[in-house]
Amino acid sequence: MPISTKLFHWAATVALLAIASGCSPNQSPQAAPAPPTPSAPTQNQAAPAVVTSQAPSPAPSVLKRLLETKECPGCDLEGADLRGADLSGAKLSDALLQGANLQGANLSKADLEEALLKGANLQGANLIKADLEEAYLKRANLSNANLTQARLERATLDSANLSRANLNEVNLDGANLNAANLEGANLTGATMPDGTTHK
Repeated sequence: MPISTKLFHWAATVALLAIASGCSPNQSPQAAPAPPTPSAPTQNQAAPAVVTSQAPSPAPSVLKRLLETKECPGCDLEGADLRGADLSGAKLSDALLQGANLQGANLSKADLEEALLKGANLQGANLIKADLEEAYLKRANLSNANLTQARLERATLDSANLSRANLNEVNLDGANLNAANLEGANLTGATMPDGTTHK
């Protein structure tokens, strides 16, 4: 067979193959891109954090120590259920009592200086002569509580509920009472935040 004829047959074969594969004679066939696959989580990827609104209860040993010795300065008692507890004279300075339930508790003469009591329930609690100097009581419920002669100098009572509380002769010098509810509270002889005495 003449060389020209062989070349013609060869060119025709290449053209047919190119048409069959969808390519031009001078273009090499390319593989179709693989569909993307979801990436698997790596070991360095952290799992989504689970947010819980309820504070964990204090360790039973901490509560036992407090109730038996009444000495727990700086203790973590966040969310503790201490309703009706006898904590008279207890040493709780710098204690974390955020969200604690102290409804009806006896805290007379207790040392709660600089304690964190944000959102704590102190409804009806006995706080006669308690030391709450510089305590943080924002949004705390102190309705119907007895705070006669209690020390609350420079305490934060922002948005606290003091309705119908007995604040007779209480010391509120320098305290923050912004948005506090004092409806029906007894302020006879109380030292107010500006240093004046309430008549």
